[in-house]
Amino acid sequence: MDDHTPLFTPFKLGGLTLKNRIVMSPMTTRLGGADNQVTERMIDYLAERAAGGAAMITTEAFYVAKRFAGPNTVALDDNQKIPMLASLCDAVHAKGAKLCVQLGCGLGRYDGFGRNGEPPRTASAVPSFIRPEVACGEMTTDEIQRVVKEYQKAAQRVVRAGGDAINIHGHNGYLIDQFMSAQFNQRTDEYGGSLENRMRYPLEIVAAVRKAVGPAIPIIFRFSLDLCFQGARGMEESLEMLKVLEASGVDALDLDTGATESMDWIFTPYFLGEACELYVAEAARKAGITLPILNSGAHDPDTALAAIEAGTVDLVMMGRALVADPQLPNKLLGGAREEVRPCLRCNEFCSKRSLSTGAYLTCAVNGAAGNEARLAVREAPEKKRVAVIGAGPAGMEAARVAALRGHRVTGYAKGEETAQLLRRVAEAPLKTQMKRLLSWQTAQLAKLGVEIHYNSEITAACSELAAADAIFVATGPIPARPAVPGLETAVTIREAYLEPERVKGDTVVIAGGSLRACELALELAGRGKKVTLVERQKKVAADCYGINRTALGRMLKAGHIQQKVLHQITSLADGSLTAVDEAGEEVTILGDTIIDAFGSRPDMRLAEALMTACPGRVLAVGACQGGGSIGECIRSAYFAALSV
Repeated sequence: MDDHTPLFTPFKLGGLTLKNRIVMSPMTTRLGGADNQVTERMIDYLAERAAGGAAMITTEAFYVAKRFAGPNTVALDDNQKIPMLASLCDAVHAKGAKLCVQLGCGLGRYDGFGRNGEPPRTASAVPSFIRPEVACGEMTTDEIQRVVKEYQKAAQRVVRAGGDAINIHGHNGYLIDQFMSAQFNQRTDEYGGSLENRMRYPLEIVAAVRKAVGPAIPIIFRFSLDLCFQGARGMEESLEMLKVLEASGVDALDLDTGATESMDWIFTPYFLGEACELYVAEAARKAGITLPILNSGAHDPDTALAAIEAGTVDLVMMGRALVADPQLPNKLLGGAREEVRPCLRCNEFCSKRSLSTGAYLTCAVNGAAGNEARLAVREAPEKKRVAVIGAGPAGMEAARVAALRGHRVTGYAKGEETAQLLRRVAEAPLKTQMKRLLSWQTAQLAKLGVEIHYNSEITAACSELAAADAIFVATGPIPARPAVPGLETAVTIREAYLEPERVKGDTVVIAGGSLRACELALELAGRGKKVTLVERQKKVAADCYGINRTALGRMLKAGHIQQKVLHQITSLADGSLTAVDEAGEEVTILGDTIIDAFGSRPDMRLAEALMTACPGRVLAVGACQGGGSIGECIRSAYFAALSV
């Protein structure tokens, strides 16, 4: 699909006219200040996406009271927050987009305990998610009304700052959603029991926001139609709730999926495929919902186009896709689909980094994300001759950024094409975005005039490097090769990909249970093979982000892939693997093919030799120096290229 014109038709949302159908999703960034204030870096980050052509930018949840706000998030709890919010509004408007502020009121039962050990407060005295043995505190009617008034005041501040729309955070099983769900709302007063009563709290919030913003500013209600965990309310009741919301006076419904019990449906990894949450919008349409529908859930340009053309949604929400490439809308408008840098949906540097480490959101493929002013690619003050050894993701990124800065770049690839092994890995259906990324990187190097010499194995003695002012070594890792008897009889994971005919027979045993091994297991299972993973740790894919691992686990189960964990491999042979299990018993597992997936290790030999031969000119990037994920490799190369 090269013609994405239907995405660029205007759309009327309440009293607001949007220039196209692309809206940026709300995403936690940790770019807020320690005082829960909008910061200049947050403004830079959102303004960059506005400049890229999105019709409307949605902020992450700005909390209506400071008690709900986490570290480095924003709370619109007093008028002192208006000036910086106004600065954000102006910056987004100056780039041609509208600003929608999402307003939230916290996590409810998912929240942490207070400083003095007070349990979180929610609709009812249900078990806390963090400590199920402790009951949450039930909010009083006065507390409920306090939050409703806080919504009204926060919405007023948005209007005073120049905001264009309000998105009410009513999804993902958080506090508002807990009032709506009988599973967590066991009240016997006017806020509990019947569906009408359970909807009272969100409807009072909607009414309070409407009172604050007036009739022209659109109100969008974000709602998880499918919470995706056992015991949660069903889709049928959720659809009835949509009809109540439709009659409440909101201008649009922002529909998605998931809850904390099903985090992989909130931060959808690549295992779930593209447009994986579109089904909830389809269900809403079939149920007769006529309000405008927004939908997120891993849309790429092509699924976005298809959803708009089908009339399933009116506005497509993109989050990580715009983090990866802020210019995505402008590129599509210009007919340059192939120029869009794809999001890998790895979750490593957006979700994991902002949620698990407390650092700010950034991106595996866009090193400047979240730090746009400081880490932008700028022209180098002195143009140099740069040599890049290795043409995997790290080598290509180093070459791309160096060329963008004006350096004359020459690359050297050991194989006959860039990223030879990863291109084969990326043929798997779940690796669509990786395949696009590798093609994008290769095309960018050609566009920038980077000369690549293929089938070139560079050593420290090679004369080709004599004239280089800077040398990047991106040769990748080498196999771990542990001292396991019979290891030489196994097919290596590299051979399994590059020479698939070597994987013989119907049964395959994979020695090792890393993420890479699991992905190979899925591919082999898809080819009809019976696969067993043997792993010494207590779970497979220990190197996989936990949210992603949840989705991966379902796929392994669906593929009938056996997992032998806590098995210490002692030897391999042609057709068998021997290990000691958790009980200390020796077991032998038979297979027509045994695959060595023991992993890899850094290989600094060439880099260190070159550092001696060419002092002061050499930088090692990517997996040769450690850190094996594609994102780690690309980011290390990006930063290194900025330094030359």
